[in-house]
Amino acid sequence: GIDFSATGDGSGTDTSELLDDYEEGTWTPAIANVTTNSARGKYTKVGRNVTIHLYMDISGGSLDTTVASISGIPYANGDHEAIGSVMYTNVDHASSDTLVAYLNASVSVIKFYISTDDAAWASIQTNNFASNTGFFVSLTYEA
Repeated sequence: GIDFSATGDGSGTDTSELLDDYEEGTWTPAIANVTTNSARGKYTKVGRNVTIHLYMDISGGSLDTTVASISGIPYANGDHEAIGSVMYTNVDHASSDTLVAYLNASVSVIKFYISTDDAAWASIQTNNFASNTGFFVSLTYEA
């Protein structure tokens, strides 16, 4: 690994200053009950920080009240929540809503939530998708 102990420390620094892990790879995102034309993901892991990118092109499936949860991420999330950016097409929601990718602490699935003014967050269900829904997600978390 790379030893950074010769550099200045910030307050609250842990005792380890060794970067001992770097990895790049691919993974296959999946959503239960949903079929896809394409589903692909890439990741980079530096130390405990994992950055994932994914693309899914939905072609159908049982688009029902199942919560849309993306599985298959390369490493389980640690003990912090993470949110990511989403670019999408053909997801049914109110025009005032914002779609957010959310990875809860200590889990291995990404969920989509609607964020709206003056209301609680609400999860997206697969019936919010259509047979031509597509989306990109980028998210960084700590494994």
